[in-house]
Amino acid sequence: MVHALAAPFSETSVIPNWVSPVGVRSLNQLERSLPPNAIVSAWYPIVAHVDHRPQIYMWPNPFAQSYWGFEKHSGQPLPAAQHVQFLLLPMQLSSFDYPGLFKKIEPDFTLIHHGGGFGLFERIPVKSTRALSTSTLARLTHQ
Repeated sequence: MVHALAAPFSETSVIPNWVSPVGVRSLNQLERSLPPNAIVSAWYPIVAHVDHRPQIYMWPNPFAQSYWGFEKHSGQPLPAAQHVQFLLLPMQLSSFDYPGLFKKIEPDFTLIHHGGGFGLFERIPVKSTRALSTSTLARLTHQ
């Protein structure tokens, strides 16, 4: 099923990757909350707005490799996952946006700001030298 445009003859009224004007204003505020050198994984339509940072990943990367046409390593976590400091995502992830993966890593992040249907999550500091907890690494590798 293609969700390109809403039209009277469409089978669906869902328009993925569309952000309302209220959502855009809220996203602008959330983006300003990100430190300039933050390592971020963000929802696809948001990446271009925060990509001036040194490291930016398109969700679900780097927590689960997702590259169009490259299925060999699809779903496997990248080493960079342990360095991601912030997530900028819709509060309600669609079935296409890896909600199950978010549930696996959610214990390592806390919601610090939200608005317009989006949330900015910051990694909870861990006491060990590793950024991802052992339990999260296990959850990511045993999907």
